[in-house]
Amino acid sequence: MARLSPTELAEEISRFVNGAGDDNIKELAELMAKDHPTLQQLKTGLVFQFIKHMANKPYTDARNQAASEMSKAALEGIRQMWVKKFVDSGMTQEKAELQSHACMKEITLPFI
Repeated sequence: MARLSPTELAEEISRFVNGAGDDNIKELAELMAKDHPTLQQLKTGLVFQFIKHMANKPYTDARNQAASEMSKAALEGIRQMWVKKFVDSGMTQEKAELQSHACMKEITLPFI
């Protein structure tokens, strides 16, 4: 059972990033990457869910426009990765493109 609710944790993360400098944020990311491999997988899933939400925001302004654009580019890079994997496994380019779009509807990472 998580100690904080999703709402409480989201507020805590907002407080942290609002007051932290770049060095603190880099340190947090580094510490998160040193965690147990299963937790690394779960944290990466969390990050991708956030990226999906940022890429699909119906409204942006100057304060979050770069985050939205970077998120869209990240998702396109992931989609292209899937296309390459499918083509490398013997699928036609056309079928790989279609399959990559299906995969992108629900980006999830496998559990171990």
